[in-house]
Amino acid sequence: MTRYHLRNRLKKRVGRWLGRAPQAVERIEVTFVLPDGSEHTVSTEPAYTLHMASQFLETPIHAPCPDGSCGNCRVRILSGQESLRPPSQVEEALLTRALGPDRDPAIRLACHARLTGSGVRVQVDRVWKLEDVRGV
Repeated sequence: MTRYHLRNRLKKRVGRWLGRAPQAVERIEVTFVLPDGSEHTVSTEPAYTLHMASQFLETPIHAPCPDGSCGNCRVRILSGQESLRPPSQVEEALLTRALGPDRDPAIRLACHARLTGSGVRVQVDRVWKLEDVRGV
């Protein structure tokens, strides 16, 4: 179970303890096109980042830094750019430093790009390798 599944379970339990009925959560569909060409669609909540949404995949997006400053989680938005929040100043600065001032606006950082609606289709260049995670 990922930490995001655990978060949802905790929200339901705490709501029951406080005497509140569980509320229906809006679901957002995101499609990831992985490096091997396979496409996987996941259902997640609004305001999740693309990296958080990728945790529902078997092999999530490779994002080695804890604070979103390395730029290794770059992805290309194939469609649905309007269903993402605009880039923050921090994300803009990181991408400009890495790619130059005339960068492609379809390239975003998965750890910064937040979902606002369904229909996003994302090309992923790097995913975690199980050998790296397991130490094999």
